[in-house]
Amino acid sequence: MRLPKLIARLREKLRPVTGSRITGPDGQSFLLVGWTDRGGQVLVCAPCRDFDKPHFFFRYGRGREICLLLEDARPMEPHDNLPLSRRWELERFFRQRRAPGDPTNWEQAMAAWNAYNACQVPEQLHRPFYVNLLQREDWATAFTRRGKFALRIGTDDCEPRPHFHYVRPDGTGAAVSLTEPAWLSPAEDRLSPEERSELAAVLAGPAPSYYFPGTVYQALLALWNDQNGGDSFHAPVDEDAAMPDYSRLSGPPLP
Repeated sequence: MRLPKLIARLREKLRPVTGSRITGPDGQSFLLVGWTDRGGQVLVCAPCRDFDKPHFFFRYGRGREICLLLEDARPMEPHDNLPLSRRWELERFFRQRRAPGDPTNWEQAMAAWNAYNACQVPEQLHRPFYVNLLQREDWATAFTRRGKFALRIGTDDCEPRPHFHYVRPDGTGAAVSLTEPAWLSPAEDRLSPEERSELAAVLAGPAPSYYFPGTVYQALLALWNDQNGGDSFHAPVDEDAAMPDYSRLSGPPLP
């Protein structure tokens, strides 16, 4: 037997079987729904430790991975995308059945999620058409200073603590707590002294009139509750809270 065929057979024997449990490097447990016709894996969290939205993971290629919603053809992370050929690969997989008369792989994925997670997928849910995968718009902007920065609130952010994003025109920036003058970003993402000074002044200043007659900080509080206040994952904020002294914005991130 030629070596390539032998290696292929060994890989086939060693790869996890459908329905097996897989533990990720961070300790997250997954259930393998199945293998696609191009060797990709479709997995659901069993149970999920981080998100309360039904979703699954598609691992493909050489170590590539994307997290997609089960209820909509959208990625969990706003800027993730999937090549068109891989979308069709996923579409073919979800249409297939393991054996005649079995549920489709799509139905298996929904059942696997519901078996391990409290946030249930409706049994009558229509399968999204993942070929038409849409990127998500996960921002609500409270203030923009043209050419310098924007202050935004994320929607479905994986960080539960109330915060806003300072975003520069090149996409870099920092996440800042709404309740303390503290960072939620790594050290390399923090702001310069000049940026911090300007930020403190802007937050205390008036919000654009199309929000309401209040400060930019109050607009951010209202946007946080509007975008994230309807779930059990994100902590709400008191919209009448006094603004922290952001001129003291320094030090390590909140624990």
